[in-house]
Amino acid sequence: MKKIVLVLIALSVVLSLAGCAYSVDDIKREYAALEERISNENVQTITSEKWALEGYSEIFGMIASSSNKNTEEYAALVREITKNTSEFDDEDVFDVAKSYSDLFDALANDEIELGINDLNVKYKQNGFAMVIEYAGSQYNYSVKKLTEDDPDYTGNSSLEYDGSMGKYRMLISISDIEATAKFREKHDFDKVYNLVTTIDAILKLKVVSPDTHSVYIVIGSDKPLSVTECNSKMLLPMGELQIDISVE
Repeated sequence: MKKIVLVLIALSVVLSLAGCAYSVDDIKREYAALEERISNENVQTITSEKWALEGYSEIFGMIASSSNKNTEEYAALVREITKNTSEFDDEDVFDVAKSYSDLFDALANDEIELGINDLNVKYKQNGFAMVIEYAGSQYNYSVKKLTEDDPDYTGNSSLEYDGSMGKYRMLISISDIEATAKFREKHDFDKVYNLVTTIDAILKLKVVSPDTHSVYIVIGSDKPLSVTECNSKMLLPMGELQIDISVE
């Protein structure tokens, strides 16, 4: 009797897991139905309709919970749904879909705004991390060290650097993004703040928006900064960008 029960439980688990996998055709039908409703109701901006946001969350959730086989087909479907604005490797499609599902769910429930939402410092054993919370699309970001000859980024122009942030600076730039109202309330743009104060050094912070679709975060110090530089990397649709920084 115990063996029969165990077999039934195992079979139930297998069937349950199988039920979580959706074929590309299943998802395409759901997507087509959602698009048809959006068209019929003449929805101009999906963020204004909770049911549309919930619909996209469900569709991306179906992709995220599907089989790890046929990744190319699921990846092509995500690119189709996002109108080819989503860049990722095919093997990452299920992580990308999960992030999109979480994003649309958070938007449907008014839990988050599109854009940069917050900026925090996380202390680590060998330094600290700049943690940037964001939501929206797949933004590009870059990290680079600045030289003394590099300009001072401020507003819509670049000025000669006056040394106010220290000899050593680094720049985190995020393109195709805007700062949310919540973020702007917390951080005055173009103002220099003391970010971290240690026995060895004072690190300073300045947030700049050189145009309406970019945000720059400048960190400066009188001591050399150690950071891994990168050029034009893609972010997931929603999450935290963590940049590890240490003072040499």
